[in-house]
Amino acid sequence: MIGVPDNTALIIDDPIVLRGGFGRGGVEWFREGLTDLMNNFVSNIVELRRRGGYKVVVNPTGGFKPESAYLTVVAMLAGGAWRVVYTHETFRDVVELPMLPITLDSKYVNALSRNPTTEELRNAGLDPPEDLRENGVIDIRGGEVIVKEWFKKLIGIIIR
Repeated sequence: MIGVPDNTALIIDDPIVLRGGFGRGGVEWFREGLTDLMNNFVSNIVELRRRGGYKVVVNPTGGFKPESAYLTVVAMLAGGAWRVVYTHETFRDVVELPMLPITLDSKYVNALSRNPTTEELRNAGLDPPEDLRENGVIDIRGGEVIVKEWFKKLIGIIIR
C-alpha cells in the first residue's frame, strides 16, 4: 500500500457497531443509522487524536455505498484520517482514496459551534434553519436549536 512503511504496526480498534443498521426499516431507520455512524466515527477520531501517536486509517469497505461515501467525506472534513483505503469490489485489491483538502464553510462552524437560536442562524446566512434539520445537522424543538452531537464533535476537530 502506498505510504505505509513495511515496519508499521497496525492496531485495529473494535469495529463500530450500529444500533440501527442500514438497508432495512426505511428512510427514518437509515437516518438514525447514519447519525449513529457519525456519532461513533467522529467520537473515535476525537479519542485517537486525544491519545496521540496514532495515524488513523479509515476503511469503509463492507458498508453500503452511501454510507461509505459519507464516512469518507467526514474523514476528510475531520482531518483526523491519515489515509482512506477501500477494497475494490471488482478486482478485490486495496486502493487508497486521495485525501482531498476540504473543510466546512466558516459560517457553519461559527454558527453551529454552540446551540444558536433560529434567528441567529438566519442572521448567519443559514436560512431556512429547517434545511439544517432536514439534513440531520440540528434538531429544532419548541423553537430551540440543538446541534447534533456528531456535528459538534466534527466542528471541535476542525477548529483545533
